[in-house]
Amino acid sequence: MQADGKTSVTVDPGKHQVQVSLDGYENASKSVTARAGDRVNVALNLRAIPKPVAAIASFAADSLNLQAGQSTVLKWEAPNATEVSLDGETISGNKGSKTVSPGATTKYTLVAKGPGGQSAPKSLTVNVAAAAAAVVAKAPSIGSFDGPDKIRPGERAKLIWQTENADSVTIDPEVGAVKTSGSVYVTPSKDTKYTLIAKSAAGTKSQDLTVAVEAPKAESKAAAPAPAPSQGADDAQVIKDLLEHRWKNAFESNNVGAAKALWPSIPRPIQDAIKGAHGIRLELSCNPSVNGETATAPCSQTAFLNGKPNPGSVTFTLSKSSGSWIIQSSK
Repeated sequence: MQADGKTSVTVDPGKHQVQVSLDGYENASKSVTARAGDRVNVALNLRAIPKPVAAIASFAADSLNLQAGQSTVLKWEAPNATEVSLDGETISGNKGSKTVSPGATTKYTLVAKGPGGQSAPKSLTVNVAAAAAAVVAKAPSIGSFDGPDKIRPGERAKLIWQTENADSVTIDPEVGAVKTSGSVYVTPSKDTKYTLIAKSAAGTKSQDLTVAVEAPKAESKAAAPAPAPSQGADDAQVIKDLLEHRWKNAFESNNVGAAKALWPSIPRPIQDAIKGAHGIRLELSCNPSVNGETATAPCSQTAFLNGKPNPGSVTFTLSKSSGSWIIQSSK
């Protein structure tokens, strides 16, 4: 065949099939009839064979969700591809895989190339969870721990404190566990050193506070003993204050230690009731009756919960021990 695609051939007269083959083109053929002495021109049009187009059949990862520092394997298949590039980097032929360890959430894009051109890009995103920040425990600190330096016998002392970074706070003796900041009433019968202890995973901090109790005034030797009715009246007032104020405050502040100071033999169910009396306000009006070293105090009682009153009554039995009145029972 000549350079212009033409050629000639001598054949016997008759019917003949002319066929042409050329690499990259589809075969072409035509039937012709030749007569003796004739010259027959035969024109055949060759149609080029389409080149295969590369395509991405699959592009996936073993895991699309990683923790910081983890790896995953990207895998793909691309029929008719002669090369595959990942984010612009040529990495393989039509099938392969690559292990990646992204430091943050990353989008990967795959492109396949072949004789017929380039495929449409295909992408996937590998999500990387941020590493959890380490929690560093802070050492507790005590901003303040205050109270009166001195009280009179039978009076209450208000302890006030404020702490920071504490997981737990206690006050010893008598009080026990308390909130990280707040206040509580105590009624020491003698000079008492109270210790506030704040704790966290990073350590412990403590601070002391001493409340002194004044010594009772000595009675004048020349003073005549008070008449019995007057003594009973004084005792009744002491009992009335003990119940209407000190007992009430111990109950409202959930202070079992203060309640035990007034009622040493307090039953366990009543201790539990005091511990659980959060948000309850108590009002008492008592009319004590004193008989020597014993007393009975009938009281009208109203407990307010969320502002709603719940009226009732209670009668306390008390006894005098070492000059102080203590509760023995209630009904």
